[in-house]
Amino acid sequence: MKIKNMLKFLLPKTTKRKLIYIYNFIVNGYRRILHRIKHGTPAQVWTLGIRRHGEKKYKFIKPPKGRIYADPFLIEDDGKHYVFFEDCETGKMEGIISVAQVNEDCTLSAVRTVLSRDYHLSFPCVFKYDDDFFMIPETAQNRTIELYRAVSFPDIWEIHCIINEDIHALDNVLYHNDEGFWLFSNVVSKGNVSGVELNIFYSDSLNGPWYGHPKNPVLCDIKSARPAGKVFREGGRLLRPGQDCERCYGYAVTLKEITHLSREDYSEKNYRTILPEEVSPKAFCTHTLNKNSQFEIVDILKK
Repeated sequence: MKIKNMLKFLLPKTTKRKLIYIYNFIVNGYRRILHRIKHGTPAQVWTLGIRRHGEKKYKFIKPPKGRIYADPFLIEDDGKHYVFFEDCETGKMEGIISVAQVNEDCTLSAVRTVLSRDYHLSFPCVFKYDDDFFMIPETAQNRTIELYRAVSFPDIWEIHCIINEDIHALDNVLYHNDEGFWLFSNVVSKGNVSGVELNIFYSDSLNGPWYGHPKNPVLCDIKSARPAGKVFREGGRLLRPGQDCERCYGYAVTLKEITHLSREDYSEKNYRTILPEEVSPKAFCTHTLNKNSQFEIVDILKK
């Protein structure tokens, strides 16, 4: 295939998105190289950090040798707090979803597997609706967005429905308000790279049908497009955690304030960025933030 035809196939169709793609490829690639020269290339050892609201320091959970713990989500049931997270062998894309109860001292009870497939699972966005518990793990390797329901919480899950098919969607986050259900997703479109485009899907029901937002992609920004945790309210603001992947994958968490969310339009503005050194002096990266009524949880890539 000639170079001209290759570029025509790989690059996005619109001029605006072509320019964004070229910017991300050249400028951010250059910044990543500088970052690697300065800090080196870390071994991929992701782990979790937990703290109570009001505490300054996190208590870090050391995973078993040869494994990583990442993408933690908190949920509460009958006074007990649980964390669901990606559990994966270091250096492989064969993630499973595990769960553990969070103890009063921010340690974890015994870790156990709750969901595994013959494709990679990660980013288990777990939530409760009515009287049922649901989970949307990342299943991009299967080119699907899958919704699971707990048969026996927190250990037994079954597929509830397929939200979307034939799609490369990363780190999906569900948000619900009076206007319906909203799914925030980093969709990797043809010719683009991960972390660049934020897409929104909406529905009147968890069972669908789901519709793409007319402004999709609602955001093109490698510093915040890829979701980093659940949308939450704080101090009257509606905040969306996003991953800052400008220097390297999952470098920091950028909090964006959602200023308008409707089926016709979407807007957000920068609120603040949480740098890895704010979480721990031993952190090279941090790319997930979630909270519940008592705890706050993050993940870090250790130096």
